[in-house]
Amino acid sequence: MSRFVCLLAVVAFSSLSSSASGHTLRGLLPANEYAVQDTTNTPSTTATPAPAGSVTVVDYHAAGSFQEQLLDAVNKERANAGLPALCSNFKLDAAAQKHSEDMAAHNFMDHTGSDKSTMTTRVDGVQFQWSNLGENVAAGQQTVEDVMKSWMDSPGHKANILGNFKYFGCGMAKNPNSEYGIYWTQDFGSSDEERGLTQAASYVEFKNADTYESDDSDLKGLGQVPDEFATFDTIDINAFQDELLAAVNAERQKAGLKPLCPNDKLQKAAQLHSEDQASHNFMSHTGSDGSSMTDRINRQNFKWSNLGENVAAGQQDVKSVMEAWMNSSGHRANILGNFKFFGCGMAKNPNSQYKIYWTQDFGSGDSESCACLV
Repeated sequence: MSRFVCLLAVVAFSSLSSSASGHTLRGLLPANEYAVQDTTNTPSTTATPAPAGSVTVVDYHAAGSFQEQLLDAVNKERANAGLPALCSNFKLDAAAQKHSEDMAAHNFMDHTGSDKSTMTTRVDGVQFQWSNLGENVAAGQQTVEDVMKSWMDSPGHKANILGNFKYFGCGMAKNPNSEYGIYWTQDFGSSDEERGLTQAASYVEFKNADTYESDDSDLKGLGQVPDEFATFDTIDINAFQDELLAAVNAERQKAGLKPLCPNDKLQKAAQLHSEDQASHNFMSHTGSDGSSMTDRINRQNFKWSNLGENVAAGQQDVKSVMEAWMNSSGHRANILGNFKFFGCGMAKNPNSQYKIYWTQDFGSGDSESCACLV
């Protein structure tokens, strides 16, 4: 069996799939990349087309196009959940299409573009004045029906589709010479200043493992600059790990889910990422060395079938950071996700913006085992 990293996109998300030769590859990126900001962004760049190469771009908003089909499919799911329909926005379409073309041209699947762009920088580049954003990514699925099933089967991606958004854009590009062949992107957004391109549609990784990375997700919502900074020198690292695991399992118990157990590999990956954020004064799923969630966990030789990650900063204690995560649908989806193992990290830097930096890593893997916290 060969192994393929597949990504569904909360900073959100990727999936690993194992497939017999000749079977269609199905990828889901770190589940929902999600961002919230208090004020609108001032765009700094202009989106440019991805290299054409052997990439095939589908006609833009032709009758019966994939864009129309995908919007209808999204709105049917929202209608089933009693939610208002989204309407199409040409700026989000442009950002999503650019990212799909980039992935197809450069043979990768991730929320980070080949030029290191993020969801937010791509949407800023098309001058969408946003108040909140979300993104789902997938690859290998041959039809709208298939890719929607993959996303809806993943709690993190489903949270974007059923999220508190108003506008929708999507992209799809093909490259027969690439690993996955076809690359999908959904961008979701809200704004008081934007308009829909069309009226809202009628209300209308098994190793396939979904990995949810609350990717650069809620950076403004989950980054809280403390008014005062407590002294953490006396904190027992094992005590905080025990407390955070207990808090996670308390939420899972309320939802009728099995508890997670600690894993030393995930613990180390999470702690190193918190230390990196604290040392370099940033909050993101992308490390200062360009590493992703999957990169960091692979470095610890954790043999995963699915993964997820939550980050936050500024919250002064476990209770506060858990409240922040549980109030965010994408991060909550990780905490209540289909995982077995857990690791967490916390680091402080009183000279940084947020002072304290939190990471949760979730995973499953048939060859991995629980490790007692000592």
